[in-house]
Amino acid sequence: MKAENDFDLHQYIYHTSHQWPIALLVICLGAFIGYAVSYLLPTSYRAETRLGVSYNADAIFRNPDDYKNWEMEQLELLAVSESVLAETLNRLKVEDPTWESHTSRDLAKMVDVYWRNVGTWRLVVKTSHPETSIQLAETWREVILDTVQKA
Repeated sequence: MKAENDFDLHQYIYHTSHQWPIALLVICLGAFIGYAVSYLLPTSYRAETRLGVSYNADAIFRNPDDYKNWEMEQLELLAVSESVLAETLNRLKVEDPTWESHTSRDLAKMVDVYWRNVGTWRLVVKTSHPETSIQLAETWREVILDTVQKA
């Protein structure tokens, strides 16, 4: 005779495997909820362009790592500066009139720079339209290059 607290693995697997309608209902309910949420929430599009950044290490400094990182941070600040974003917006307004309603602060929320060191930096743009993301990323890159070249 079995005690009440004995566990029978065979019986547990048999019982659980015959509860498939509940599992199917949970899967279908989860899929429906996921579809509804994805339909209701706005989609965000991401465009990325690359920028090659190099460093001239010919100069002699007491602590070249800090100087190099300082220069990289200055370049990042330039990339997201008000003047660069304003020029980017001006060029976008010339290309496409849909940019008329945007400000440079709006652009600051859409753009981001990802880098670890010298080499390839990623300029990332997130908007609600794919064409807008691509257009902003390419124009922003051109303005950064022009600004650095002028400097």
